[in-house]
Amino acid sequence: MTGNTKSVCPIEMGVVQTDFGTVSLNHVLLGIATSLQRMDVSQEQLMDGRRRNMRIKFSGDKIINNFWASTIAGDMAELLVMQLPVSNSPKFGPGGKWNDSVLPVFFYQNTNYDGVLRDYWDDTDAEILGGIDGNLVAQYPSCPSSSYHSDRRVRLNVIFDATWDPYVTLQVLIYLRIRK
Repeated sequence: MTGNTKSVCPIEMGVVQTDFGTVSLNHVLLGIATSLQRMDVSQEQLMDGRRRNMRIKFSGDKIINNFWASTIAGDMAELLVMQLPVSNSPKFGPGGKWNDSVLPVFFYQNTNYDGVLRDYWDDTDAEILGGIDGNLVAQYPSCPSSSYHSDRRVRLNVIFDATWDPYVTLQVLIYLRIRK
């Protein structure tokens, strides 16, 4: 047999199960990493090179931050670039199922996904949820960028716990205020 073969049970790697659904931790880490080096760019600056031939007037100069662009907007752009040339209706997904409800190890993607070729499954449900969570974590007051002084560092596992557990989030915020 030559060439690439596709599994009838594709496994999505790098995802975890939370109470809110399956989440891609890569996207959460990306949100945290970009929040460590925040960068805000105005809409005017972002479109400056393109406006030479076009007369675009923006209503108010909006600010775009790097963690929004790298998480949510990046996934939406990837979806459009990969699927729009081959499909008139780009879709996020697919979802899937865990191999075990007690001790989940493997996340199997659904193979019967409406009309989207498997070659273009770049934006799975877990990646979208991870992008949203990554964007939210980057904006937390407890995120390392806002508490990066040596006496108030927060460990990565605490940030992950605080992301999906409201009680832990409250504890982290109280800890950071006490340590100021």
